[in-house]
Amino acid sequence: MIYSGILALIIAAAGWSLVARVPLKVDVIRDRAVLARENIQGRIENVYELKIMNVTEQPQKYTISVEGLPGIAMKSEVDLPIEVAPAANHEVSVTVDVEPDAAPEGANNIYFVIKSVDDENLQVREKASFLMQKD
Repeated sequence: MIYSGILALIIAAAGWSLVARVPLKVDVIRDRAVLARENIQGRIENVYELKIMNVTEQPQKYTISVEGLPGIAMKSEVDLPIEVAPAANHEVSVTVDVEPDAAPEGANNIYFVIKSVDDENLQVREKASFLMQKD
Protein backbone atom coordinates (compact mmCIF):
# COMPACT_ATOMS: atom_id res chain seq x y z
CA MET A 1 0.00 0.00 0.00
CA ILE A 2 2.84 2.41 0.86
CA TYR A 3 4.68 1.69 -2.40
CA SER A 4 1.47 2.25 -4.38
CA GLY A 5 0.96 5.61 -2.64
CA ILE A 6 4.54 6.70 -3.36
CA LEU A 7 4.22 5.62 -7.00
CA ALA A 8 0.95 7.55 -7.33
CA LEU A 9 2.63 10.70 -5.92
CA ILE A 10 5.55 10.39 -8.35
CA ILE A 11 3.20 9.95 -11.32
CA ALA A 12 1.09 12.93 -10.18
CA ALA A 13 4.19 15.12 -9.77
CA ALA A 14 5.51 14.13 -13.21
CA GLY A 15 2.11 14.83 -14.80
CA TRP A 16 1.87 18.22 -13.10
CA SER A 17 5.37 19.20 -14.25
CA LEU A 18 4.41 18.42 -17.86
CA VAL A 19 1.17 20.40 -17.66
CA ALA A 20 2.63 23.42 -15.84
CA ARG A 21 5.86 23.80 -17.81
CA VAL A 22 6.51 26.99 -19.76
CA PRO A 23 7.50 26.15 -23.35
CA LEU A 24 9.90 29.10 -23.48
CA LYS A 25 13.25 29.33 -21.73
CA VAL A 26 15.47 32.41 -21.61
CA ASP A 27 19.02 32.90 -20.32
CA VAL A 28 20.34 36.44 -19.92
CA ILE A 29 24.10 36.96 -19.72
CA ARG A 30 25.58 40.41 -19.21
CA ASP A 31 28.76 40.99 -21.22
CA ARG A 32 31.43 40.95 -18.53
CA ALA A 33 34.17 42.13 -20.89
CA VAL A 34 32.41 45.49 -21.29
CA LEU A 35 31.35 47.15 -18.07
CA ALA A 36 28.94 50.06 -18.10
CA ARG A 37 30.00 52.68 -20.61
CA GLU A 38 28.79 56.05 -21.82
CA ASN A 39 27.50 56.07 -25.39
CA ILE A 40 27.63 58.91 -27.90
CA GLN A 41 24.28 60.32 -26.64
CA GLY A 42 25.65 60.53 -23.09
CA ARG A 43 23.54 57.62 -21.83
CA ILE A 44 24.94 54.72 -19.77
CA GLU A 45 24.76 51.39 -21.58
CA ASN A 46 25.27 47.69 -20.82
CA VAL A 47 25.46 44.82 -23.32
CA TYR A 48 23.60 41.51 -22.86
CA GLU A 49 23.41 38.19 -24.67
CA LEU A 50 19.93 36.63 -24.61
CA LYS A 51 19.58 32.94 -25.35
CA ILE A 52 15.96 32.20 -26.30
CA MET A 53 14.95 28.54 -26.31
CA ASN A 54 11.71 27.49 -28.05
CA VAL A 55 10.74 24.13 -26.57
CA THR A 56 7.50 23.84 -28.53
CA GLU A 57 7.01 21.83 -31.72
CA GLN A 58 6.02 24.89 -33.77
CA PRO A 59 8.08 27.87 -34.91
CA GLN A 60 7.50 30.88 -32.65
CA LYS A 61 7.99 34.63 -33.06
CA TYR A 62 9.03 36.55 -29.96
CA THR A 63 9.22 40.22 -29.05
CA ILE A 64 11.75 41.46 -26.51
CA SER A 65 11.34 44.45 -24.23
CA VAL A 66 13.09 45.74 -21.13
CA GLU A 67 11.75 47.43 -18.00
CA GLY A 68 12.82 48.37 -14.51
CA LEU A 69 14.44 51.81 -14.75
CA PRO A 70 13.02 55.18 -15.86
CA GLY A 71 13.65 55.92 -19.54
CA ILE A 72 15.25 52.53 -20.20
CA ALA A 73 15.73 51.70 -23.88
CA MET A 74 16.95 48.65 -25.79
CA LYS A 75 18.63 48.21 -29.17
CA SER A 76 19.09 44.87 -30.90
CA GLU A 77 21.36 43.64 -33.70
CA VAL A 78 18.39 41.91 -35.32
CA ASP A 79 14.91 43.02 -36.25
CA LEU A 80 12.07 42.17 -33.92
CA PRO A 81 10.11 39.97 -33.65
CA ILE A 82 12.63 37.14 -33.62
CA GLU A 83 11.62 33.82 -35.18
CA VAL A 84 12.86 30.69 -33.43
CA ALA A 85 12.51 27.27 -35.04
CA PRO A 86 10.83 24.39 -33.17
CA ALA A 87 12.98 22.90 -30.39
CA ALA A 88 15.78 25.36 -31.20
CA ASN A 89 17.84 28.13 -29.60
CA HIS A 90 18.43 31.64 -30.87
CA GLU A 91 21.02 34.03 -29.42
CA VAL A 92 20.52 37.78 -29.61
CA SER A 93 22.85 40.58 -28.53
CA VAL A 94 21.10 43.63 -27.11
CA THR A 95 22.30 46.95 -25.77
CA VAL A 96 20.34 48.58 -22.96
CA ASP A 97 20.82 52.22 -22.02
CA VAL A 98 19.49 54.78 -19.52
CA GLU A 99 20.11 58.41 -18.62
CA PRO A 100 23.02 58.87 -16.18
CA ASP A 101 20.68 60.11 -13.42
CA ALA A 102 18.08 57.32 -13.87
CA ALA A 103 19.51 55.07 -11.16
CA PRO A 104 22.07 55.03 -8.34
CA GLU A 105 25.62 53.89 -8.97
CA GLY A 106 26.16 50.13 -8.74
CA ALA A 107 23.97 47.18 -9.73
CA ASN A 108 20.30 47.85 -10.46
CA ASN A 109 17.63 45.25 -11.26
CA ILE A 110 16.07 45.29 -14.72
CA TYR A 111 13.78 42.78 -16.40
CA PHE A 112 13.73 41.43 -19.95
CA VAL A 113 10.22 40.49 -21.09
CA ILE A 114 10.08 37.97 -23.93
CA LYS A 115 6.57 37.42 -25.37
CA SER A 116 5.22 35.20 -28.10
CA VAL A 117 3.53 37.10 -30.94
CA ASP A 118 1.06 34.27 -31.55
CA ASP A 119 0.23 33.25 -27.96
CA GLU A 120 -0.25 36.10 -25.47
CA ASN A 121 -0.05 33.67 -22.53
CA LEU A 122 3.45 32.58 -23.53
CA GLN A 123 5.90 35.00 -21.94
CA VAL A 124 8.92 35.04 -19.65
CA ARG A 125 10.15 37.88 -17.42
CA GLU A 126 13.86 37.40 -16.74
CA LYS A 127 15.80 39.41 -14.14
CA ALA A 128 19.21 40.94 -14.94
CA SER A 129 21.59 43.48 -13.40
CA PHE A 130 22.28 46.86 -14.97
CA LEU A 131 25.56 48.42 -13.84
CA MET A 132 25.71 52.17 -13.39
CA GLN A 133 29.15 53.75 -13.36
CA LYS A 134 29.40 57.48 -13.11
CA ASP A 135 32.68 59.25 -13.65
